[in-house]
Amino acid sequence: MSCSNEIPYLSPISCYSRASSSSETELSMHFSSKSFDGLTPFLNKMLAKHANQKLKLQDSNHLPGYLLLQPDMINHLVSTYFTCYNLISPMVHQKLFMERYLLLENPLDDLMTLYICNRVCGFLCNHIHFTPHDGKAMADYFFEKAYNMILDQFDVPEKRLENVMSINMLSSYMSANFKHKEGDELVAIAYQICLDLKNEFKDPPQTPSYKYQVDYALFTRHITITMSLRGLLNGLFDRPMDESFHFNSEWVAVDDEPEETKRVIRIQNWFGSFFSHSYIQQFMVNLHILVFP
Repeated sequence: MSCSNEIPYLSPISCYSRASSSSETELSMHFSSKSFDGLTPFLNKMLAKHANQKLKLQDSNHLPGYLLLQPDMINHLVSTYFTCYNLISPMVHQKLFMERYLLLENPLDDLMTLYICNRVCGFLCNHIHFTPHDGKAMADYFFEKAYNMILDQFDVPEKRLENVMSINMLSSYMSANFKHKEGDELVAIAYQICLDLKNEFKDPPQTPSYKYQVDYALFTRHITITMSLRGLLNGLFDRPMDESFHFNSEWVAVDDEPEETKRVIRIQNWFGSFFSHSYIQQFMVNLHILVFP
C-alpha cells in the first residue's frame, strides 16, 4: 500500500511496506506477539460509544477565551513546549515538526499540535501566565479534541506512529486527571500498533533516509513508554503481567538533537540497562505480586 497525504515528519515506514533487510539497526526487542489479545471485544464497544456520544466541539463556541483574544497563543504554546518540555522529555523531533507546523493552515486540526498545547496548558511553566482555572479549561479542550481525533484515525496506516506518540504523550494528562479508563483504552490501541511497527523496523533500508532515522529514534522511545504504561495499567486493573513488564529498548538519539536531550537519552538507557538485570527483574516481579496480589 502506498502512502498518500504523508505526514512530513513521518517516513515511508509508517505505511504497510517492508524495507530492505539490514541487521545493523535492529531494535532489541524482548517480547513476542503471543500476547496479542486483539482489539475487537472492547474496541467495538468503545467506538460505538464514541460514535453516539462524540463531543460536538465547535471552535467558536467552545474555544477558551485566551485563544480567541490572542491569535498567536498556539505559536506561543508550541514554542514554550520545545523550550521547557521537549529538551528533557524528547517525545517529538523539533526540526521536522516545526517544518511541518509552519505549513499548517489550522494547527487545531493537527493531532501533535493538540498534544503539545495540552501538555503546556496542563502542566504550566513560568513562561505561561494562565490562572490554574484557565490552564485547566484550555488543557481540557485540547485533550477532548485530540481524544476524538485519535479514535477517528487509529486504523489509518500512515498515522500509526503519530497515534502511538500522541497516546503516550497524553497519558500524563489522563493520569493526572484520573482518566484511567480512557487511558487504558488508548494504551491498548498503542500497544497493538507497536507490535505491528516493531516488525517493520526489523528490516531497515540499506541506506536509511533522514526521516527514517528520525522515525526509528522516536519509535525506540515511544515503544518503551507504551510498554511501561501497559505494565502499570495491567496492575491497576488487576490483569496478569505480560511481556510488557520486562520490555526494554535502547533509546536512539538523532545527530541534530540538542546536547541536553542526548544526555537525557544516555541516562534513560542506563536505567533501562539497570532494570533489565535478571536480579532487578525478579525483584520487580515480587514487588508487583506484593502490591497487586
